[in-house]
Amino acid sequence: MKTKPLFTSDNLNVDCAYFLEAKILVLVNGSEEEQEVCVNAYVGQLTRTIEGFGMKFIPTNGLVI
Repeated sequence: MKTKPLFTSDNLNVDCAYFLEAKILVLVNGSEEEQEVCVNAYVGQLTRTIEGFGMKFIPTNGLVI
């Protein structure tokens, strides 16, 4: 069974980046339409909905999600 790389988006319209030192996951929707995205993390999948051309900053509070 092949595992998915960590902190990757399953939606081509949504980019994600994890900033280790800041302990923040950032999701960016490059589409004008609202998008749902699942991100593969250490503890499983994280699912969020992001408005058109929106950004979400998800603090991890020191935990690697």
